[in-house]
Amino acid sequence: MRKIFLSFSARLTFYILTLVFVIFGCIALVFLSYAKEKEQQQAMLYMSEKQQNTIQKIDSELSDVEMAIKIAAGEVDNMAAMPDSVMSIAKNVINSNKLLKGVGIAFRPDFFPNKGRLFIEYIYKRSDNSLWFKHYGKGIGDYTERSWYKRAMRGEHGFWTEPYVDNDNKSDFMVSYVYTCTDRNNRVYAVIFADVTLEDLTDNLEALRIYPNSYSFALSNKTGKYVSHISKDLVLATNYKVRAKLIDCPEMNDIGNRMITGESGAMRTKIQNNDVLLCFSTLKRTGWSICSVNRYSDVMADLGSTTIYIFGILVVGLVMLSICIRQLVKYTSRPIKKLTEAAYQIARGNFSAELPEVYTKDDLKQLHDAFANMQRSLKEHIEELKITTVAKERIESELSIAHSIQMSLVPKIFSPFPDCEKLDLYAFLDPAKEVGGDFYDFFLSNGKLYFVIADVSGKGIPASLVMAITRTLFRIISNNAKSPVDIVSSLNNAIAKDNDTNMFVTMFTGILDMNSGELAFCNAGHNPPLILHNNKDAEFLNVDRNLPLGVMEDFNFTEQKTIINNHCGMFLYTDGLTEAENERKLMFGEEKLKEVMTRCNGLPAKEVIDDINGELKKFVGNAAQSDDLTMFCFYINDNNSAANDEDKQTFSLVMENKIEESAKLPSFIDEIGKHAKLNDEVTGAINLAVEEAVVNSIMYAYPEGKEGEVKLTATVDCKENTITFVLSDHGIEFNPLAAPETDTTLGVEEREIGGLGIFLVKQLMDRIDYKRNGDENILTMTKNI
Repeated sequence: MRKIFLSFSARLTFYILTLVFVIFGCIALVFLSYAKEKEQQQAMLYMSEKQQNTIQKIDSELSDVEMAIKIAAGEVDNMAAMPDSVMSIAKNVINSNKLLKGVGIAFRPDFFPNKGRLFIEYIYKRSDNSLWFKHYGKGIGDYTERSWYKRAMRGEHGFWTEPYVDNDNKSDFMVSYVYTCTDRNNRVYAVIFADVTLEDLTDNLEALRIYPNSYSFALSNKTGKYVSHISKDLVLATNYKVRAKLIDCPEMNDIGNRMITGESGAMRTKIQNNDVLLCFSTLKRTGWSICSVNRYSDVMADLGSTTIYIFGILVVGLVMLSICIRQLVKYTSRPIKKLTEAAYQIARGNFSAELPEVYTKDDLKQLHDAFANMQRSLKEHIEELKITTVAKERIESELSIAHSIQMSLVPKIFSPFPDCEKLDLYAFLDPAKEVGGDFYDFFLSNGKLYFVIADVSGKGIPASLVMAITRTLFRIISNNAKSPVDIVSSLNNAIAKDNDTNMFVTMFTGILDMNSGELAFCNAGHNPPLILHNNKDAEFLNVDRNLPLGVMEDFNFTEQKTIINNHCGMFLYTDGLTEAENERKLMFGEEKLKEVMTRCNGLPAKEVIDDINGELKKFVGNAAQSDDLTMFCFYINDNNSAANDEDKQTFSLVMENKIEESAKLPSFIDEIGKHAKLNDEVTGAINLAVEEAVVNSIMYAYPEGKEGEVKLTATVDCKENTITFVLSDHGIEFNPLAAPETDTTLGVEEREIGGLGIFLVKQLMDRIDYKRNGDENILTMTKNI
């Protein structure tokens, strides 16, 4: 079946039939919707007409009752002096109208003195049509207390009473018409009333049962009680509001409200989850409202049968149409099948397969010519593809070799220096393409770690060539250079010379003294590295940006220094890390890098880089790598040094010769004071003495306008209970201890300017020493704690 359906003819047949079915289906649905609407309108119109006819019939019967009573009233007027003839009048009235159940004539009290105070004649028709008589007031009671009598005596001339239960037969529900007889003075002297059973009146409502499940009911507009209902126990027993609340049907309550106000109409609604059509109107003569209820499904029953018949015809027509279309399409598509077989041969590599002849000049001929043209083009393309594939394989092979060569230029063995156990070092390089422009390098010489990280502008083969040259030059130059600035300056001049392609290199290179922890570094437009402290947040190193390498020959690069304390380290990277983008084009950024590095504090160098890699992959998701990525991390962990001894701890601070740099001192001294557990008074005294010496060095060590550094190292020896501060600079030689003592006994005006700061330091410190080591001033201050 699946194979048949996959054929072109079968699919075309299916598509045509589907389209036809959809069109005819839509037409049928529109017709059905229209038919339902028209059927509902016709049903409501028919219900309304039927109800009006029924109301007219009931009204006619009630009108006959009223007419009979009015005629009897005239006869009573003529025979008012003959009380014994009154019964004959009542008998004539009840025999004149089959609807009447009883007729009575009640006179005003004492109207016939010889008959007693109350006089009434009443005749009642039993179920066997025999008549039963009541005379005078016997068995009737005091009729003057009845509501109908009172209403008549108040001047209501002719009216219908509210339905009531018959006193003699509790199963009968009655309604009465009351009419008055008046004398010449318009004074009421007698009341004639006619009783009619509700059942006889409401039998006419059976005519409203149009459909099998139809029913009707009537309400009294005055009391809201049921006058007629399919459930007999509801008649005069309850009103519509109680009934609606009992069966939880607010729709019934709404309909009842409209009916008792005398409103007429037809509508579609729901009663007890049944979809129904309602028609209601008022019987004004009695003050009742009549409602007929018809299920919507009964109304639409005939339409449903018609719909099934129409859809049956539609299905038969579609089946016949499908057979005809199937045969027609199959015959028309034979040439396509032959072309398909030829196409399969071409697909299997037989580009010389013979195509079938097509003699028509229609679309099939165009398809045949297109296949022939494709056959020729494929032959030519395959030949070209063979040549291209060979060339591509050669390029890919060469790129693979280039990648291997490039990766061999950077160190890949970790740990690289087995004899230097205190150095924990790891690096990672991932080019965005087969080859890239990032590189790192390091080597150990004379107790110093030389290292570099660099990023060549651009990517791919051009960047990789510049990278290889730069790395080679770094190795050659650094073997003879004394400082990072010498290395960077020499590299810059070499790359900038004859730089016709205008390529440049950002670089960070440093020389770390493994014994003292002093790091000299030079930054050439590279991203600032992170300093990794022991039990402290990572922070970016404050670096001079400088120009990248290759931009300008003889550029004056600046060198900087800092201290890498024991159990501290550095993390270097290229912009492929911080500028890595995720699928929403958001960058990884320096803040997130700092946050991750702080979490990684204390981890081995390899785990630091692995964690960063993991966070980066999680951040970028499925976004493609857009730049080369390089990371380099190292730690100093000297477990045998005095710095790691529980009794000693060393702190370092490097400042530029700018007075605002002295603002770093208070937090530095506070950290030392907390470590040594000093009180605030001692810490404050130490801060005052050290600040005096540092400010003196910043202000006067270097000639005006010359930039320089001031280095402060503090060693807390808990065993000896001392703190030793070593202040050094490379400025003009100056021995503060050689300055003459200040005479503090003299007044301020008599003393010479200067010397008071040295006096203060001597007073606050326990021991002070000075020496000149080469071009370096070294002031040692010791405080006993």
